[in-house]
Amino acid sequence: MSKYATAKKTVYFATRTMPSLEDWHFRWRQHCSLAMTRPFWMMLVKYSQCDVIHDDPFNTGEKIDGVGVSWQTPGNASGVLGMYSDPEGVRMILEDEKGVFDEYVGDISVITEETVLRESNDAPIKLFVRLNRKSAKLDDVLVPFAEDILADEKLGKLVYRLSADLVVPDEYTKNSRFNYGAHLEVSVMNVDSASAFIKSDELRQIADRYFDAFDIDWRILVSKENMYWDPADNIDERDRIVREFPPIYN
Repeated sequence: MSKYATAKKTVYFATRTMPSLEDWHFRWRQHCSLAMTRPFWMMLVKYSQCDVIHDDPFNTGEKIDGVGVSWQTPGNASGVLGMYSDPEGVRMILEDEKGVFDEYVGDISVITEETVLRESNDAPIKLFVRLNRKSAKLDDVLVPFAEDILADEKLGKLVYRLSADLVVPDEYTKNSRFNYGAHLEVSVMNVDSASAFIKSDELRQIADRYFDAFDIDWRILVSKENMYWDPADNIDERDRIVREFPPIYN
């Protein structure tokens, strides 16, 4: 049994469908509000929307505008089981997705088994450090790799939250174009801290102990968490979000 908290979660990497990034952010929040009004939403434990910071130099080369993260209740790995009892909600969500995402969400998602090594909701900047499938030893070394990051004197001070997420097969994501093996989800306080983390020699040195150079995709996504829902923290947060971003189809 792991000494750390574990969970199943879905992570999707979205590209906007409209010229204005600001307009798309609002429309994305509205899509979330629509989902929040449906019964299947209560199959989720937590949900987060992160806006990719496009002027960060480490985000070059990828057309990703937002990262959505949802934590599922046990036995609901892909977050879709609750939809089967709500066919009208499924129809509404799939129709609404056409105005928000340029692809079917399952095709831009990964399902992961998350191991949380450090927990905090205080830092708004998230980094997604992806590891390729080329390494067959991810199951054995992913958590020790993350532990060494936290144990490092410099890196450990920068990190507020750290999870090691192993990608697992799922019917929902069988056609996903994001075909990698795992990622670290790292929360830091600001963009300067993100830059210090990514550029640090210490991170490369730790990575070299576990992986070959081609195992890590160093195009690290840097984003800002601009919406976070956790009923354990604030049971009224869902109502506030629905009021602020009124859904179009509801």
